[in-house]
Amino acid sequence: MIRCTVFRCKEGYRGFEITGHAGIERKGKDVLCAAVSILSIHTAMTIQEELGKVGTGKEEAGYFRFEIMDRDETTDMLFRAFLKRMIGLSEKYPQKIMVEVKT
Repeated sequence: MIRCTVFRCKEGYRGFEITGHAGIERKGKDVLCAAVSILSIHTAMTIQEELGKVGTGKEEAGYFRFEIMDRDETTDMLFRAFLKRMIGLSEKYPQKIMVEVKT
């Protein structure tokens, strides 16, 4: 199962963590794992490359974490969009992905 935790502070969103695998298909063929990877990497890269925000993170097999300290309205919008897409995936694949927001 994929677990997605989105981190929220009093002021807004500050990051997310993805762990696990969907297990729908074998490695390299799993469309749900690919979708989650694309969403998470795209969000992190957009915040860093397009907005110039400094993020910290870690990426390895079955694990991705990204956080920022310098959040603003634009980063909040991107994190909200990420969260909506992840919730959409969890509604389509409820046995394969779990999404939570942690404060």
